[in-house]
Amino acid sequence: MAKLSLIRDKIGGRDPGLLPGSLNYPRPVLDPQYALYYQRGRVMDIPTEIREKFATDGPAAFGRDPQTGLPIYGPLPYEQCFPTNVPNELNLSGSWQVAKPLLAQLGIQIETKILEGAFGEVWRVDMGPGNGTMAVKILQIWQFVNLYGSLTEAMRMMLRDVESVRGLRHPNMVSVETVLHVRDDRTGFPSLYSFIFMELCDGDLLDEMDSLPDQVYDEIGAHRWLKQVIEGLGYLHQNRVAHLDIKPDNILFLKQPHGAPHIYKLADFGLAEVFHADEPSMERSVKKGTARYLAPEVFAYKQLPPNSPIQMFNTEKLDIYSLGMTMALSLIGFDEIDQYCYPTTGWLRDVSPNSFIDDSLVFTGKFEKNHPMIELLMLMTSTVPGERPTVQYVRTCPWMQQVL
Repeated sequence: MAKLSLIRDKIGGRDPGLLPGSLNYPRPVLDPQYALYYQRGRVMDIPTEIREKFATDGPAAFGRDPQTGLPIYGPLPYEQCFPTNVPNELNLSGSWQVAKPLLAQLGIQIETKILEGAFGEVWRVDMGPGNGTMAVKILQIWQFVNLYGSLTEAMRMMLRDVESVRGLRHPNMVSVETVLHVRDDRTGFPSLYSFIFMELCDGDLLDEMDSLPDQVYDEIGAHRWLKQVIEGLGYLHQNRVAHLDIKPDNILFLKQPHGAPHIYKLADFGLAEVFHADEPSMERSVKKGTARYLAPEVFAYKQLPPNSPIQMFNTEKLDIYSLGMTMALSLIGFDEIDQYCYPTTGWLRDVSPNSFIDDSLVFTGKFEKNHPMIELLMLMTSTVPGERPTVQYVRTCPWMQQVL
């Protein structure tokens, strides 16, 4: 069995100071002074001029490069630090459970599983005396190798959750606090498993819907969560990040004391795309997302033969569509959509997202056709990307400005 050790990856402005870390990677590629900061884990160990050079001071630590707007990846971009030839004896099939003793040495106790998906597991963890509880997303490299084939591509995709939002922090985004990587000390492979420690929330929109009358939001409830989530999405787009997987599962809530309204937060950035600051637009060719919330133009593109011409999409409008469908289903419920939109073939002939909303919310008499919320939903879920509103429009439209 491989000998394992932990490596820390500091993400935001706060540093829990979990461990000094062992960073003798096989191929260091960045400034050694920056690597020195990473090893010691304390900003003040590096002279001011060095910290300023790498924008590592305070909340900007491991944040965004001021010239490009891209994340600063730490001392070593992982895709550049693999051994040229991965040793044959490298075993990628083990379970992350073998790393539990390493976490225990830091006082971290993994308690109960919160959820499990195709890309990993999320657990509740006790961070040790005085450090409270957090959520940890556990990713295993072998799962990504099975999905993507190439080991380098697998590592890039495994770390996307972190790299997309490195240095970003907003009240309506789930914050990533720190990452521990389990290293194979025999071969130098840097991340057999990754433990992404995040803010612990109380549930997602699906959980909250289960507790509501008829298991759907009313207008006030939908207004409350959308008003907050659009702020988080606006912050992402402002920082040149497209989420690309907005759905009820990825909108979490945090309960507040004394019956105050919940705080809602965007989560799960594993499919996000980051854009250079000098790119003229946030356009990219994408084929990813969850079927029910995937914009029709991307759904149609996915059905084309592999040798079809590349199509570019405005990713901001893709996010708006997904958010609109999430909003619609939070008001309608999930049973009806299966009669209109299938996961593998898309919307039925002569059926569109707008007609689905019209049938479910207007024809049933729940809302008038000219209700400002319905008008907003129709724009957000338009099959014509150019008709979809911007984040700024959604934030300032008449319905969002109402006090409900």
